[in-house]
Amino acid sequence: MKRIVKVKTGKGEKVTVAYQIPSGGDWDDYSMSCYAQASPGFYAALEDLVEHVLRLLELPASYGDRLTVTGVSLSWTDNIMGAVVTAQKYLTAADAPLVLNTPHLPSAPYGENAGGKIMPGDMVLALETIQREAVLYVEGKRAQLELFPDTGQASETPTTTEVPLHHVQGLGIDRSSEPQDDTVLEPAEA
Repeated sequence: MKRIVKVKTGKGEKVTVAYQIPSGGDWDDYSMSCYAQASPGFYAALEDLVEHVLRLLELPASYGDRLTVTGVSLSWTDNIMGAVVTAQKYLTAADAPLVLNTPHLPSAPYGENAGGKIMPGDMVLALETIQREAVLYVEGKRAQLELFPDTGQASETPTTTEVPLHHVQGLGIDRSSEPQDDTVLEPAEA
């Protein structure tokens, strides 16, 4: 199980994902930075956070036109997620963007008697989506150009081909311990 603690995109379109993996009673920290473009779902998940940034910062909807979410920082206390979302608003009067951070909000109260604000439920769902996309990125899911589309030109649309198990049998791979039907086994969670 990977617990995401940071997702960042931006300068040169480098993608950075920081995550933790359980080790005994603690968590080991890992980080990955890569110029390989993420899947469209990754960028869509970041874009879906724009409305939450506007709402939390009490900004007019018109700001959303030139606002880009470039990062998410997550914290974990007693399995309760807290988050800060970073966005950039591109300005016509300057060569550098205005950088905005939402206030840190937890997804649930930190204790029985804890008061204070928590993030809206739809924002929790949006953050869970970017976490899933970040895990997929770390595990190798990237944007992939279609090599031979009907038009003869490369396409930005990722493609996936599923091959039934019986199509890979007989390729010198020992499959004796696998089911003999077309069942595809999912890898076990780490």
